[in-house]
Amino acid sequence: MKHPPEVERARRLRQTQSVAEKLLWQRVRKNQLNGWGFRRQSPVAGFVVDFVSHKPAIVVEVDGPRHDDQEQKIFDANRTRVIEAQGFLVLREGAGGARRN
Repeated sequence: MKHPPEVERARRLRQTQSVAEKLLWQRVRKNQLNGWGFRRQSPVAGFVVDFVSHKPAIVVEVDGPRHDDQEQKIFDANRTRVIEAQGFLVLREGAGGARRN
């Protein structure tokens, strides 16, 4: 059975997580954060997000240096709007610290 492209991409991304993503995953896996269950590299609204909890509806994105590029910032802002339209709160963590979009 062939999976949608975002599912295949999510599987690949789980194998190549950044150090920051690995550290955060150790903190949010197995319902360690207020009992909320998170998934890593999971499809949401046609995108693959770094971490998602469906109850509450939260997406956490860990942004590396490539997200500092102006074109990437525009893409990220549009992506955030689409994900938020699905009812999720999107939190981004980057070099400058956590911020809510």
